[in-house]
Amino acid sequence: MPNTTKQFLNSNFDQLLWKKLFKQNTQEYIRKKLKFVQNLWEEKDRKKLSQELKLSYKTTGTWLKIYLKKGLLGLVEKKSSHSKQRLSPSQKQELKEILLTKTPQDYGFDRYIWTGEIISKMIKTEFDIDLKDSRIYEILREFNFSHQKAHRDYDNADPEKQQEFQETLKKNFKLNKNWKQKDKR
Repeated sequence: MPNTTKQFLNSNFDQLLWKKLFKQNTQEYIRKKLKFVQNLWEEKDRKKLSQELKLSYKTTGTWLKIYLKKGLLGLVEKKSSHSKQRLSPSQKQELKEILLTKTPQDYGFDRYIWTGEIISKMIKTEFDIDLKDSRIYEILREFNFSHQKAHRDYDNADPEKQQEFQETLKKNFKLNKNWKQKDKR
């Protein structure tokens, strides 16, 4: 018997806690762990049990190590990514200032508008943190920023040139309309 199995079999198995946790946790991956330790406690043959439950021996070893370290409660802990990267509050504040006062061009991008992808790349270069676009949008919601679509700004245009352009369009439309009518005859 491997060392972890011996340690497990020499530990105290709390059947009442097991039943309570089994009822509370309906996720199959958690129940599978609980079934494994309970069956191992009764059968005492990890290799045979691993084969019956179609689990790798290595996986059951990992579960036993978790059990030995944290008990049954360790087996039901929700999965969390240890590599999850986050912005600190000061980094978030700095990001907010950047988004309000700077453009992507200030950071070497050939765009004028911030997108999730561009913000993510900027965060990687500025803070050395990898964030997915979906996390970027969550942060933007935390800032109470709203989604804005880009639009052209016609306020800066020369009114005379605008009028000239509109007249040219109208003339071309009339010419094209006449041309199409002649073509139909």
